[in-house]
Amino acid sequence: MTDKRSVAPPVARPVAALDEIFLTETQLAERHRISVKSIRNARVYGGYVKFVKIGRNVRYRLSDVLEFEAAHVQRSTSDREADDD
Repeated sequence: MTDKRSVAPPVARPVAALDEIFLTETQLAERHRISVKSIRNARVYGGYVKFVKIGRNVRYRLSDVLEFEAAHVQRSTSDREADDD
């Protein structure tokens, strides 16, 4: 005999939230070619990539890293000076 109970369809899950990639400060430092100490200093003073702190662990969401990088794309060295005015 087969069981003919109705089976609920799979629950849709927000893919972006669950499949987020997190980078360590070492991975971010390697990606941006700066020291881990610079990453730590930037975290204290702000103005760098947003971070997530879970317990004692600090992680950087890849989506935040990509957003930060996109916001800092420039065409010339004078681009930044024009933004400061």
